[in-house]
Amino acid sequence: MARTLSRDLRDGVVAAIDGGLSCRAAAARLGVSVSSAIRWRQLALEHGRAVVKPRGGDRHSGKIEAQGGFIRELIAEQGAMILTSNRGFAEWGEVFGDPVVANALLDRLLHHAVVVQIEGQATASDSMPN
Repeated sequence: MARTLSRDLRDGVVAAIDGGLSCRAAAARLGVSVSSAIRWRQLALEHGRAVVKPRGGDRHSGKIEAQGGFIRELIAEQGAMILTSNRGFAEWGEVFGDPVVANALLDRLLHHAVVVQIEGQATASDSMPN
């Protein structure tokens, strides 16, 4: 995937074109492709500046949202829930195999949650027979 070039560079290309250079000359002077110079000039005319399209974002929440109805029904039936984990939130991406999915899940779980974090060694493991 192509990287996003800086806003300063895009604004510089547009300013050079506004200053009288052709798109080709402005592109050559600032080291960008002619097609980028043309596109940025068009965006500047339409929006007042060469805006960038949003990149990235959450493309995985559909996996969680597909289960949203089930989760909401479960919460409605059960009322309050207590979820426990022996892993920190930072490790959930490893557990689920995808940090984006884990972050989306945590975002939904923790939205109205009260988090109680208990540090230290479990006492039950000390009393368990070997």
